[in-house]
Parts: sequence; C-alpha cells; structure tokens
Amino acid sequence: VQDRALRSRMNVPFNLRGGDEALTDQFLIESWNEGMVGLRTLTPFGVGEYLRASLYNCITEEDAATLAEFMVQFARKH
Repeated sequence: VQDRALRSRMNVPFNLRGGDEALTDQFLIESWNEGMVGLRTLTPFGVGEYLRASLYNCITEEDAATLAEFMVQFARKH
C-alpha cells in the first residue's frame, strides 16, 4: 500500500543492519531463547530481509516492551 496511513499498524517490520543474514540468524536464536517466536517473515516469495513483530490482541504492552528492551540490548551487544 503506497499510502502509509492505510498500512497495518499491527505488524512492525524491521531488519538488522540492512538485512545482514548472520546477524539476523543470531537475533532469531537469542530471541527464541527468550521465548519470542514468530519474528521471521515468510512470504510466498521466500524469506526476505525483514523480520516482523505482530502486535495482535494476544500481545500485551508488556510483551511489546520486552521485545523492545531485547532489541536495545541486542543492538548494544552487536
């Protein structure tokens, strides 16, 4: 969708260092170990450079804050 106002606010796409695959894999392993699942975006075209945090009804504000803090800590480490 070209008009940003019409885009879903339920999904937050992001990548690590421009899609760095090794760093992305490390992020996925470490986040998995912290109980965060479903961040890899799989499309009909395969796996892209982006990960995606889906913020649907079952995700609490605390869950979102936990992911955000994990991302900050990961960025500091790497």
